[in-house]
Amino acid sequence: MNISFVIFCFNEEGNIARVFEQTHQFAQANFHTFEIIIVNDGSADNTGKIADEIAHQFSFVNYIAHTTNMGIGM
Repeated sequence: MNISFVIFCFNEEGNIARVFEQTHQFAQANFHTFEIIIVNDGSADNTGKIADEIAHQFSFVNYIAHTTNMGIGM
């Protein structure tokens, strides 16, 4: 089964690494193929830097960055 997990972020530098790790562990344990998409919605802290580093480390991670906060609907 293929599945995509989406992690939405706004100023989550203290949480993004932990949430990614928990999502990754769950995905590995339950699915043969998966992707994790991290969406940074214009964070003003280091969320984008951390998410970008994660995306460079793992080929199954796609990183999307909004330059400004566009809200949950975007």
